[in-house]
Amino acid sequence: MENRPSYVGLEILLVMGEDKAAEEIVGLLNKEGFLVTRLSNYSQAVHLLENKFFVVALFDLDTPEQNEGLRLLKKCRTVSPVTHPIMLARHKCSANHVIKANNLGCYEFVILNDVVGDYLIIKVKEYAALVSYKGERDRLLKKVADVHNKFFKRMFALHIKAMDAEEDLIAISGIPDEELPPIQILVVDDKSALLNTLTSTLTPALGWNFRHLTLASEALDQSASGDFHVALINKNL
Repeated sequence: MENRPSYVGLEILLVMGEDKAAEEIVGLLNKEGFLVTRLSNYSQAVHLLENKFFVVALFDLDTPEQNEGLRLLKKCRTVSPVTHPIMLARHKCSANHVIKANNLGCYEFVILNDVVGDYLIIKVKEYAALVSYKGERDRLLKKVADVHNKFFKRMFALHIKAMDAEEDLIAISGIPDEELPPIQILVVDDKSALLNTLTSTLTPALGWNFRHLTLASEALDQSASGDFHVALINKNL
């Protein structure tokens, strides 16, 4: 079964006068699960854009006054750059209006008519899905970063313990710090991203040596040798 994106709870801003066309747009968007805020006041629209997040904003070119939609579009791109704007017009307008909207980052200029409903809803859903995907991607990236941060904290804790052990060894045997053996770490992974991240921070000059293997069979031989203090192994190999 195909996974369809859910639009339930995603918010849409519609800046348009209260009339039949606006009611139709609100009804169609509500049917898809969107929460729609409709208003026609410039200051109120700016306040909402500054304080709430809308996945898509629909601006009527002539709301609240003639050509005021472009001014509101410009403000939207400043205070809420992630929101995808769509410009609406109740009549055919000049190419100059379309160019101005395009230059402000609005790439959909829709002329309202009897058959515009389906096209407009499709574009809103496309933009909403794009924003939702980006939000999910950012959430996953943050989760990966958090995991890496926890890993590095543990690695540095190990490093501190190792340094404490080295100091104890120096106190007992009088061996200079630079003559102490480095910490040997085995990294077994078919990708090099983890190794590159580790070696950019934990360098040989600081007493860290890394060995990178990509095959599980090699790892078994190397880990059994007893030459490594730590082994980091990709469980999916």
